[in-house]
Amino acid sequence: AEYRGTLVGVPFDIPIFIMSYRKDVFDALGLSAPTTMEEYAAAAEAVFEAGMTNDDGSQIYGTAGQWKTGHYSLQCDWTSWLWSHGGSHTNADGQAVINDDAARAGAEYMLRLGKTMPSGATTWDWSGQGDAVGQGLAGLVINWGEFFPGWDNPETSKVAGLMETADLPMEDALRSRDECAFDETPGIGHQGGSCLALSKYSTNQDAAWVFLQWATSKETMALAAADSNTPVRQSTFDDPRILEKAQPVAGTTRHFPAILTAIKERMGTEPHFPAWADISSTGAVIPTELGLMVTDQQDIETTLNNINAAIQEGIDEG
Repeated sequence: AEYRGTLVGVPFDIPIFIMSYRKDVFDALGLSAPTTMEEYAAAAEAVFEAGMTNDDGSQIYGTAGQWKTGHYSLQCDWTSWLWSHGGSHTNADGQAVINDDAARAGAEYMLRLGKTMPSGATTWDWSGQGDAVGQGLAGLVINWGEFFPGWDNPETSKVAGLMETADLPMEDALRSRDECAFDETPGIGHQGGSCLALSKYSTNQDAAWVFLQWATSKETMALAAADSNTPVRQSTFDDPRILEKAQPVAGTTRHFPAILTAIKERMGTEPHFPAWADISSTGAVIPTELGLMVTDQQDIETTLNNINAAIQEGIDEG
């Protein structure tokens, strides 16, 4: 919870991408959890081409996306493929570089995955993607770990007890934070999250500070995580109450080891310059342009050039 080296808040939650796959499907096809980007795409293709179905007759596709045109979820999804192919939004000189060869490779990979998805993927945000996996429509997925507990709920999920996690596949190439600007940190494990901050204009600062400490304390965080909220404290991951729920039950915590590894080793962070939210959030230019690309209304080159121009304009605004 820092901005330009200054503490601005206390971390409160941290949604982050992890990889999950259907063990029953992988076992039936003789597949192992993918460890590289090529293995990940190949696994999605293998599941799709197998044409397997669920008990209700619905098809099991390779993977699922959060590709809703114009929604921030599409930008989040895209970053995993951008970063995992050596691309980034910015370079060390503070310039936009999202139309370089690495970004093009990421876009090509993304569209390759799209061929293994249900057609509805271009209408789904993160919730739609999570629901699709829970309905058994995908063999594997990289998405927000906070959806995993719902998949283990037999009252609402068709894959209860069938999903497993594994470490995220290794990036084909990865730029360092030093090769980017505005705190951008490439990594396939895209992170979101929030922090609690205390306004200097508050007339109740003492009470607010007490509340902030309580809300982020070990005990409160443990109680929240027991309801499957993603922890931000190491002590929460180690709490016996959390560990005992690491089994296939509604509200499971058995995906927490994958989350902890993603946080510590694979976390990706978008750039932070003043205009970033205006160009990347829902309804903004980046997810709108990406939506044209994933629905075959615009080619990769045009899409990346348009996004690059928008990012550069945002940077130049200061």
